[in-house]
Amino acid sequence: MVILTSILLKIFFKQLTLRDAAAIAAHLVVIVFIFEQLIAIDI
Repeated sequence: MVILTSILLKIFFKQLTLRDAAAIAAHLVVIVFIFEQLIAIDI
């Protein structure tokens, strides 16, 4: 399962341009940040 996921990720990232990858990374950071804020509020 992990190997399959890594292969899919490699193929996926090869299709991306650097700018697309940067945009996705930025969105992931924002999502994680918001998620952590929500968890902190719940606790």
